[in-house]
Amino acid sequence: MRGSTKGRKTHDQSPATANVRRGPLRVSFRAAPGPARVHLAVPKSVGTAVVRNRIRRRVRETLRLLTRDEAVVLAGGEYHLRVSAPLERLSAAELRAMVGELLRGLGRS
Repeated sequence: MRGSTKGRKTHDQSPATANVRRGPLRVSFRAAPGPARVHLAVPKSVGTAVVRNRIRRRVRETLRLLTRDEAVVLAGGEYHLRVSAPLERLSAAELRAMVGELLRGLGRS
């Protein structure tokens, strides 16, 4: 993909090669040369800024743990992860299992 993925319009215009959704999480993947890049989208409808930032921190930490333990190996490309509802009800283990399942599901799509 050429150009920046900054902003919704640019990201939505280029087709994703895979989309997977589980509960309040959706991941789109587009293959591209270079390292894996993960973009998080947490809209205002999910909650206040405090809630949205907490979600971002939890998801980033989950991704860090999954890739560190090599439970999930991210292929080179761009991952767009969108959260559509608050994640407070999910424990850390449940969130890790859900994100891991989403990322592994991209390979089957």
